[in-house]
Amino acid sequence: MTAERAAPPSRIFLIVTLLVVLVFTALRLTTAVNLDLRSDEAYYWTWSHQAPLSFLDQPPMVAWFERFGQLCFGDTALGARFAQILALPLIELILADIARRRTRRWNAALFVVLAMECALNYGFFAIVIEPSAALLLFTSLILWALCRLDETGDARWWLLVGAAGGLALLSKYIVLLIAPALLLYLLLRPGQRRWLRTPWPYAAIGLALLLFSPVLAWNAQHGWASFAFQSVRLGSGEPPSLGGAMRFVMYESLFAGPVLLVAAVVAASATAVGYVRGRKPAYELMLAAAFLVPILFLFWRSFTLLINQSWAWFVWPIGLLTLAIALPWDRARLRIAGLLVLIGAPGLLVNGALFYHVLWDTSVWGGAGDPIGQDAGFGEMAQAVLSEAKANGAGWIATSDYRTYANLQWHIGKDIPVLQVNERARFLDFAPRDPARFTGRALYVHQGAATPVLADATLTGLPNLPVSWRGVTMQTMQVDLLDGFTPELSPPPGSAAYVWKY
Repeated sequence: MTAERAAPPSRIFLIVTLLVVLVFTALRLTTAVNLDLRSDEAYYWTWSHQAPLSFLDQPPMVAWFERFGQLCFGDTALGARFAQILALPLIELILADIARRRTRRWNAALFVVLAMECALNYGFFAIVIEPSAALLLFTSLILWALCRLDETGDARWWLLVGAAGGLALLSKYIVLLIAPALLLYLLLRPGQRRWLRTPWPYAAIGLALLLFSPVLAWNAQHGWASFAFQSVRLGSGEPPSLGGAMRFVMYESLFAGPVLLVAAVVAASATAVGYVRGRKPAYELMLAAAFLVPILFLFWRSFTLLINQSWAWFVWPIGLLTLAIALPWDRARLRIAGLLVLIGAPGLLVNGALFYHVLWDTSVWGGAGDPIGQDAGFGEMAQAVLSEAKANGAGWIATSDYRTYANLQWHIGKDIPVLQVNERARFLDFAPRDPARFTGRALYVHQGAATPVLADATLTGLPNLPVSWRGVTMQTMQVDLLDGFTPELSPPPGSAAYVWKY
């Protein structure tokens, strides 16, 4: 399964794929420059200016990605997003090379790249900073290293498996959902079980844990706070609801594409059946399991837990890779071409429409539900907050949710101190804040009821401020003058100002 023996690509297929990649990459870079940071992106941006070993919500890789981009393009939206945009073609190259090696077909490699570009998750939303992008990069590297191990039998590839595994753990804990697939690869065949009698898999585990040790050390110092925060994913959640599962399927169909969703699940299932019948190798079973186990787990959890769309972000390209390898490239070219058209045509149209909406359109689709505008418009609101603070003699800004805090910090944090007064566990080991800057009158900006942390403070209501995008109000922020309150900058665990809301 070497590059020299791979069947050459279709010229038209190659040209179309390269054209889509080049155009979409240019559009992603242009959009990254012109689209203001979303709320979660601004939150991760605040991390990138800090140096703790880990964070309450996630391991530190997303902050390191942002810092890398800022070294290249400064403290700008493009700087924050650049590393993630760069990661996407690297992911596509790694997965495409696996497809080429397993099928001996360059067309299979091109299929992976083009289908990823056509999926909404990757074609357009790859510009939005997300810890899963780094996770997918290093998970792809794990699968590529195991592919090379399977080809060559060279034990040294285990070291790359371990290094990539450690970096994946530094990206997002959910990578543990592919561990059953790796165990299957090791245990089901005698040829793979022989590795357990060598030091190499254990060296890989040791290397992964060594790289992950900063996160372990941070958690040990802080009562395993990050693991406790993420444990809700494993808990019982709400009472079972069919609506939650239907929402999960609907959202995955939207962001991965309905045809790709069905085709990937069918291909992975067929690969598992093929292995049982002796027609598929252990490596391909591992790929199928690396896709099916996380997807089935998230589907099961969706009955009792609201599943964030980003949680499955790293899984669908593995399903796509499984599909590309399972397709009968030597005898069904027309059917494969038809499948690609069904995946690609709607994907290109939807992605293209969103790029147009951001870069050239001036309208708002669906009012407050606009796919771009619903998390936009904070720049003008932040300037209005700054004006209100100056007009009312407020020396700092208080918030009580991380999204509002992050948006205000991104837009006006250099002009006036901004502080989230509750959930201070989100800011463990951040650079110390000067208590003198958080005395006297503040302006409290929030949505909904005031946080209980402010129960003994005096709140005086001011007119609400709209968060508007292209002249349409997307949401409304409540604004109060805050008097008689001194925030706890470093509260102890268990205090009202420390605890977080899942």
